[in-house]
Amino acid sequence: MSDVKYYIIFIFIILHSVAISYGANEKPCYTFAEIDSLISAGRTMSFNKVCISNITFGFNMSTLDPTFQKKLDELVFWFNKHPHHIIVINAHTDSIGSNDYNMVLSQQRAETVYNYLIRKGVAKKRLSFNYYGKSIPIDTNETEEGRANNRRVEFEITVDVNKNAISSGYFTLNNSDYQIGRLPSPTVSQSLGSLKINKTAIPGGSSYLDLTTTEKIEEFYVAVDGVNGYFVVPAEYSGDNTYNLLLFISQYLESSFNFVISGKNSNGDILAPLSEKVEYVDVSSGALQVSLSFNSAIDLDLHVIQPDGVRIFYRNKGGDDWGLDLDSNADCLIDGVNNENIFFPSAHILEGKYVVLVHLYLNCNYSAANWVVFATHNGVPIIPTSGKNPAMGSFSANDPGNTADLSKAVRVMEFYIGENK
Repeated sequence: MSDVKYYIIFIFIILHSVAISYGANEKPCYTFAEIDSLISAGRTMSFNKVCISNITFGFNMSTLDPTFQKKLDELVFWFNKHPHHIIVINAHTDSIGSNDYNMVLSQQRAETVYNYLIRKGVAKKRLSFNYYGKSIPIDTNETEEGRANNRRVEFEITVDVNKNAISSGYFTLNNSDYQIGRLPSPTVSQSLGSLKINKTAIPGGSSYLDLTTTEKIEEFYVAVDGVNGYFVVPAEYSGDNTYNLLLFISQYLESSFNFVISGKNSNGDILAPLSEKVEYVDVSSGALQVSLSFNSAIDLDLHVIQPDGVRIFYRNKGGDDWGLDLDSNADCLIDGVNNENIFFPSAHILEGKYVVLVHLYLNCNYSAANWVVFATHNGVPIIPTSGKNPAMGSFSANDPGNTADLSKAVRVMEFYIGENK
């Protein structure tokens, strides 16, 4: 199959909705920016395709050339920005060759794209593929131009633009259900209780929330002020009239927001909500990101030991475009940020074992602190070989810290990038 050219066509089908027909004015394709704008505006419609072309396979090959990889990397970024999209890869060929030959070739190419997206961090559960050989042409096979149009890979995307509006741009919570609409109205005047949350958030980070109340809570309702939708989260009692929640901050957070939480008690009463302004702090996310968040004004440090044994921390921050780019409360110069961040672009990632540690340098105000460390690779949570991700812990108000004694650092997780040897 000479001069093999593949054109990616993206068909976006919206769940539980009626597509808007543009008739004769329908655009032939949409840019990612246009689609983002339409989704942000709450538009429910079917997109014909994204404006991407000149994607090629070599003659009689199913390997990806650098141009194709670059285009797919752009798609990975967009797919990770919209984690509620379900992606089906459909591969086709032109009519040259036998039916069996073309069916196998289209299968190989579909599997190549499928495996590449997984390696780049798109969750496997979001992906599937089909292969059709030469059975579904979209153009004539009598000309080279027509055959080039038929040699294509299509991405069929199922998406509900109204779902996960909070997850896409702000945060998400484990073990939660997302509901469209406004936060349930209080049925009593009693407040939910008192809220302690990190008042800053970094893209791709996390935040540990303590809620103290005398009520027995059955479920929480968590929202962002001004966003249509909320999470329903089962309440997990932690003792001492305290409940804990862990927020995973979106890598696409771009602004401060008002966090809102209410809940239903064991009597079925919906309590008055609590609200807290969470300030946006800009950091770099990179292909590999490890972040630390804590909820008290202490000097708590994040350390990452690379496969070559080099420790990235406050004494060795890395380079201008990688490493530790946020060091909070250094030497008890309290900045109110209570986050630390270490990031590695693809070019600075080494294959092998990484070790993540947390070190209490100084307990500036002799206050208790809860902390959480969260690590992602290509926007996907890392599965550690030891420890947990996210890793959570606490320091008591009586713990003064260990200054420069790094042997006191707490090892919270280990993980591998590349082959686990």
